[in-house]
Amino acid sequence: MKKQCIIYFALLFCGLFASLVNAQGTQSLRRVTVTSVTLRFDSVNTASEAVSVRNLITAHAEVNNFDIKLNKCNFTFTQQAFAINDFLAELEAAGYRATVKDLQPQQTFS
Repeated sequence: MKKQCIIYFALLFCGLFASLVNAQGTQSLRRVTVTSVTLRFDSVNTASEAVSVRNLITAHAEVNNFDIKLNKCNFTFTQQAFAINDFLAELEAAGYRATVKDLQPQQTFS
């Protein structure tokens, strides 16, 4: 009886494993890291400067959920080709010095 139970569970496990492999083969899952960022600015004091910052950041396709208030902005981005240091360097080159107030990587699947 014990041997039959072991064989039964081994076959059940093999069947579940085969189903999992088959499901992964038919659906292409890919891991995407989405990062939530809050930046604080020293030099964004007017609405036109805020618009300029928004245009610089949202020019990148990987940016989503952008929100800006004077001296602070929040957005999310996928880390495929661009990192937070790239955003900071681009902003500083345009004359907008920013510091990272909050950075939260999150894992999602699509």
